[in-house]
Amino acid sequence: MVQSSSGDTTGPGGFAEMYVAAFLRAGEGSQGELAAFYPRAEDLELGGKPDTAQVGQIAAVRVREVARDGTGR
Repeated sequence: MVQSSSGDTTGPGGFAEMYVAAFLRAGEGSQGELAAFYPRAEDLELGGKPDTAQVGQIAAVRVREVARDGTGR
């Protein structure tokens, strides 16, 4: 069964969408933007100009809730 997205940018699906968008826009000197998603972003060596890749629309395809113990059960 496929469920359409409500467009809500909260929760794990929204986080994933923001992460992918930031990663695709990243380039030299944009480690600060990635720091919200990856604490060690300052250690990354990014090449190229930031914002070279243009992102039109990103959507989480499947989001699964995992248990607090990380087992996914």
